[in-house]
Formats: sequence, structure tokens, C-alpha cells
Amino acid sequence: MTLEMYKISNDRRDVTKTINAGTLLGTMTAHIKGDTDIMDPVFEIAYNADYMDANYIYCSDWHRYYFILEPPTVSQQRLLLKCHEDVLYSYKAQILNLDCVIERQESTGKSNRYLADGMFRALAKQEITTPYIFPQAFTKNLSIVVTTGGES
Repeated sequence: MTLEMYKISNDRRDVTKTINAGTLLGTMTAHIKGDTDIMDPVFEIAYNADYMDANYIYCSDWHRYYFILEPPTVSQQRLLLKCHEDVLYSYKAQILNLDCVIERQESTGKSNRYLADGMFRALAKQEITTPYIFPQAFTKNLSIVVTTGGES
């Protein structure tokens, strides 16, 4: 299986990554180390000091992109790369073609401020005033009228 080794500086949460010839460190033939999970594989490659700085991999056989989780383990002139799939970039085309309702987002110009989503809370100030002194105590025969007012 063939791996393309990259050194990128993008945030893991970005859908789009800077994957180009400038970030490519090289192409390497790899083997799978033992039984592995396609989401969290361990690749075994021949030792090459140029790939010690790599933090990102493209596996052309699986058409998936992976983050290298920790520094490579050196074992008998071999490097063991523990990886985790970057599902955002692996499925970027499908993600960008989705029609969605965005519940939260950071740009106020693109949001509906009047969406009743439970996150906008009214400020409730409590102020108790007695504008009228009642001439007698309340009894069971009298009614109590409570009014509230305020600004929205």
C-alpha cells in the first residue's frame, strides 16, 4: 500500500486542509502492522529520517486521510505510525454538498437571531415595590391582583 506523507499546520477541526506539493514530504510503501482498524490503523514503513516530521498521511489504497497521533516508534529500521482517520477531509466533498440547518455558528451576520433555540435568555430583574399600602389585611373574601411589567 502507498502512503503520501505530509507536514501540515491546519487545525484538525477544519474541513479543508492545505494538502499540496509544498507540504508533501514524500511517498512511501507501507505495510499494515498486525490486525488493524481502518479508522485507527498502525502503518509500518521503512525508516527514513525525512518522515520523522510528518503529521498527516494519505492512503491511496483506502482513499482516506489520517492524522499521525504520536511520534513514530522506531523498531529495527522500521517506523510504526499510529494514525486516526481525518473524516472531515476524507469526506470533504460529501460534507460540503450537504444541505443543513446550522444550529450554532460563530458569524453573527449569517445567523437568525430570532431562532427560538433556547440559547437567547431574557434578563429577568427582580424588583419588588409596594406602590399602594392596603388599608386592611387580606382575608378569604378578598381578591389579590398581581401585575408584572417590563421591557423586552
